[in-house]
Amino acid sequence: MGIKRFRGEAVTLATSLTTAQVVGIPYWANEIEVFAPSSTIEVITVGLGPTIQRAYFYDASGPTYRAVQEAITDRNTATSLDVSVMQTADRVYIGLTEKARGLSVDVDGTNGAGTATMTVEVWNGRGWTDTSATDGTNSTATLDQDGIINWTVPAVWRAATISEVGDQSPDMPKGGEKLFWLRLTVSAALTDTSVTVDEIAALMSDRINQADGSETELDEIAFLSNNGTMAPLVIPLASQQNPYGSVQLLSASITSAARVNFYEKV
Repeated sequence: MGIKRFRGEAVTLATSLTTAQVVGIPYWANEIEVFAPSSTIEVITVGLGPTIQRAYFYDASGPTYRAVQEAITDRNTATSLDVSVMQTADRVYIGLTEKARGLSVDVDGTNGAGTATMTVEVWNGRGWTDTSATDGTNSTATLDQDGIINWTVPAVWRAATISEVGDQSPDMPKGGEKLFWLRLTVSAALTDTSVTVDEIAALMSDRINQADGSETELDEIAFLSNNGTMAPLVIPLASQQNPYGSVQLLSASITSAARVNFYEKV
């Protein structure tokens, strides 16, 4: 088996998901290698977040839909989501392959005007439930800094198609796969003309697949840090329909940088 392409990134370990550095998995990767050096053997937790399968910006003034999934997940800072014109009636819809407990947001042009706050809702099968999210991108207003938006996963969060949950529009996407949808809205118009988002990645869930009774499971793997005697952790990914879109590294005692390598092997 050969290597077609690879990408390596330094990731700072954290003690909790809310302070973790979250790295998106490139769409082409079919293997992840994690190297966490330490002078002593320590337990490291690798959290795997779900893939953002679809994302749309809904402009209520049209009304129109704009597909933005590639712009927020392609790991390319040259493409980004412009939310500078976002009004209170507009929405960002994000469809996940699995439930998540938060979003990591990389803000490029920061929001330097107003005091707008963000609301994050999930689809409960009949309507939208407010997650009461803690917005780590908000210092004085939402999206004025990079940060993690996190919440407690609601007891009821149902998968649906965008046509089942979205606002009505002549160009509304039809059908599509059933995903776990988030709806993001703002309390006031974002009037700062520079507000753009480079990347959004979903955090691992602390409650998944509730319908089958496995809500106590976590999308995480525990391994021992590498001090010259332990091999790096290797995680193979499915080449198609991979449910994972991000990596987070947690440690109770190590806060140094680890290394995450992504490979496309053929």
